[in-house]
Amino acid sequence: MSNIPDIFDTDMTTLIKDTYDLATAIRTRRKQLKMTQTYLASMMGVSRQLIGELEKGTPGVNVGLALDVCRELGLKLGYEDISDDQTA
Repeated sequence: MSNIPDIFDTDMTTLIKDTYDLATAIRTRRKQLKMTQTYLASMMGVSRQLIGELEKGTPGVNVGLALDVCRELGLKLGYEDISDDQTA
């Protein structure tokens, strides 16, 4: 588990609808923590280019890596069953 403190003062929830939304959340959180892509990549044991691809929302980036990065950045992911939602 990461030792990065939670810097949000309020409970903020963002709906992730696609890879672009996930990429935006990861990039935003990394910048809030004042981390470079290079630093995050070294923490994760991957290349800076791979973090860049993840932050662009490039299809095909390893989902395991995306989840690991979210965990390291202190992003909590969840899901909501929308099967009864009339807007789906």
